[in-house]
Amino acid sequence: MHHPLLGPAAAERGNTVAGRDAVLAAAADRGADVFLSGHTHVEHAAAVDLQRGGTSHSVLALEAGTAVSDRTRGAGDSINVLKTSPTLFELEVRTCRDGLYTPTMRVRFARTNSGWQAA
Repeated sequence: MHHPLLGPAAAERGNTVAGRDAVLAAAADRGADVFLSGHTHVEHAAAVDLQRGGTSHSVLALEAGTAVSDRTRGAGDSINVLKTSPTLFELEVRTCRDGLYTPTMRVRFARTNSGWQAA
């Protein structure tokens, strides 16, 4: 999605998606556990607890920065590189410096019985 459903940006005034709770409930009921978004032009990655079937389940909320825009929020243009497997998820943010996209952030998450956790 373009607008974030989860994470800090979703809680900010003006970034709330209409029907957010219904979308999250439907996604959780269908087993979605990774949510990709942008809109804020700031990179962010976190495991977030959702209620699924009466229990808490941790999902990933990943937000992309700005690839080719002036809306960089002071961080510079960046891209997200995702590496996934059934049990591991890695996000590497590469930021453009001197014309080259170099790694500036890397986070890893492992799948557990209760969802994703920082690894």
